Amino acid sequence: MLSTLFVAAALAGAPATAAPVSPDRTTVQASAQTSAPAQSIEDLAQKFGAELHAPDYEAALATAQAIEAHPDFAGWPTQRRRAVILMLGLLNASFEHYEAALPWLVQATGWSDTDKSVWLTRVEVELHLHDIDAATNTLTTVVRRFPDALPDISEDFLLQRAHARDADPEAAFALRLALYDAGWRNPLASWVWVSLIDDLMRHDRADEAVALVPLVTNPTAQVQLHALKRYDALMAKAGAGEFDIAQAYDKDLEADRLAAEDTAGDKALDKRNIYISSLLLRGRNEQVLALADAALAQPENKSDVEAAESRTWIMDTRARALMALGRRDEALAQQQAAAARAEAGQDNVSQRINLGWLYLRLGRNADALAAVKGIGRDEASAFGVMQAVQVRACAAHALGSSELEATAYAYLSEHHKDAPGAWRDALACKGDADGIAALMLEQLADPAQADQAVADMHDWMTPTGLTEFDLALERVRAEARTRPEVVAAHDRVARTFTLPQLGDMF
Repeated sequence: MLSTLFVAAALAGAPATAAPVSPDRTTVQASAQTSAPAQSIEDLAQKFGAELHAPDYEAALATAQAIEAHPDFAGWPTQRRRAVILMLGLLNASFEHYEAALPWLVQATGWSDTDKSVWLTRVEVELHLHDIDAATNTLTTVVRRFPDALPDISEDFLLQRAHARDADPEAAFALRLALYDAGWRNPLASWVWVSLIDDLMRHDRADEAVALVPLVTNPTAQVQLHALKRYDALMAKAGAGEFDIAQAYDKDLEADRLAAEDTAGDKALDKRNIYISSLLLRGRNEQVLALADAALAQPENKSDVEAAESRTWIMDTRARALMALGRRDEALAQQQAAAARAEAGQDNVSQRINLGWLYLRLGRNADALAAVKGIGRDEASAFGVMQAVQVRACAAHALGSSELEATAYAYLSEHHKDAPGAWRDALACKGDADGIAALMLEQLADPAQADQAVADMHDWMTPTGLTEFDLALERVRAEARTRPEVVAAHDRVARTFTLPQLGDMF
């Protein structure tokens, strides 16, 4: 962003003595009131350059708009016109005027020599505007056009977008294939490769999927490939032998341990977070607390956004371990502390949702509603909104708030494919075993959804520290998944495994 602003400023006639800093995200008008030009376009260009250099980005945005509206703008040299167009896109994006920014960024990315940072800004803007398909398509173009840029893009962001369920299936397929073709590999990308296997099989390209099987190293993802019968021919071609489940999970945990112990510097906390989370899933709660306490005792580098996020998630995992050990007051205090932390400089939506769920588990339904108040599409992904609405639905049902309950359940029903587990557990909150059974039958009949129901029917470890709320939900879920028609539908498409790990967590 900085170098792009600097180059654009120079092209527009600004002094090229120093690169301006990024603009503050203050509120400015998205459009300037312009009238017949009282200044020449060259005078405006000099003014624009001075404002960028000052820096006064609010004024620079207004001046850029005046330059673009000037009658002499069309006759300006191409490079200078492009610089102003680029600045209109970048400045509007920086001031969060996303609708105003997008047309300029689309125009700028139509030039053959546009920098990759401009393309990535366009992706960000499209995501803010909730145009998930457009953002996915734009990111695919970035990956194909600038494969060398992949190391500069957040790995977490790539994992999230490549495995997201909220994009058009064909757009998501194109992104996953582009990442694979570009040589992108990530040890946490097993589910991305499972999705790409599904994509290729759906397009009758199963032979190409064989090479992906060795990339699936996460044991739960491996379980899916061995459990669902639709993969049998693929696994045979890939030479997959008998699956040693215990060995796979132990190997994965050991890899996480080594990474946590061997990694230093900026990535150390991230690797510890992954290992601590893995220990939680194995039910090793005392170890979770010991390692979490040691990690949280280290001085915090508040300027490192990724480290701050890892720290927050370690707090979240610590709260879960405390709950599993029956230390509920400590768990709540820890989850409240996690929810109070910023998330990438913004309100911490993820931890607020998790806090809301913890309140539900503790029977504090009014507090659960307060925790997720106001969370919608402007604050969270489609998956995140489903989780927030799930909390809202369960709390409203418990409180007898019929209007809020009806609104929440209507949303969950309409959007249940965004987060099937959220819909399942919301149905469990009101004791609707019939609804859960119907959902599972729908999932098992559809290859695109079957993985969720199949995963629900594995024999997972039994968690500890369960509350009355947890036990009530599990009774309803167990009633649904043991119905003969559900078992028969499952057995037609999958196998059941006993797994040395806790199952689905909110």
